[in-house]
Amino acid sequence: MSDEAIKQQIRRAKKAAIEKCRDMGYKTIISDNSLFCFLAVRRMEIRMIRVIIDDVSDKEIQQVRKFEPPGVCSKEIWRWQTSRKFEIIEIN
Repeated sequence: MSDEAIKQQIRRAKKAAIEKCRDMGYKTIISDNSLFCFLAVRRMEIRMIRVIIDDVSDKEIQQVRKFEPPGVCSKEIWRWQTSRKFEIIEIN
């Protein structure tokens, strides 16, 4: 797959994740993609979400795990699967 095709697939996966969160009643705040792609926010919770299209690497898990958010936040990696669904991995 070409670089442009991969970038397009990532954009589609992020858009789908944002739409899914909005459908669940979250407001979303787009991030700079350095660690998290976006934040999904409701009255009493914040989900910090990183979207990926490939297998989750140990490096990605370690990067997310190192970040220490406030207590009301969860850290998650959403892996886009070929079935157009997400595997959601919560990182402690």
